Amino acid sequence: MTVTSDRSAGRTWSPATPTGFSSACATRAAPEADDKAFDAAAQFLRTFPATSGLTAVREGRFLRVGSEQTTIAGVRNADAVQQIAAALYPGRVRR
Repeated sequence: MTVTSDRSAGRTWSPATPTGFSSACATRAAPEADDKAFDAAAQFLRTFPATSGLTAVREGRFLRVGSEQTTIAGVRNADAVQQIAAALYPGRVRR
């Protein structure tokens, strides 16, 4: 799981006040299984005392990224970086 912050809104990165979460889960064989895994990760963030009060969690700002995009070396790493950057800086990153 990656904690991110929105610098375009004049905020700097801070692990205590993230404005977005990138939740990476292992990709399953079926999209329904992926959804279930991501939903479980989001539910954990909403109920875990250390994360439940964070603005990004309270407002449900999650970015779903399959773990293979960030853990297996290849061109999909660049796709993941672009996806995260576009979520953090809407309108500033071309997709």
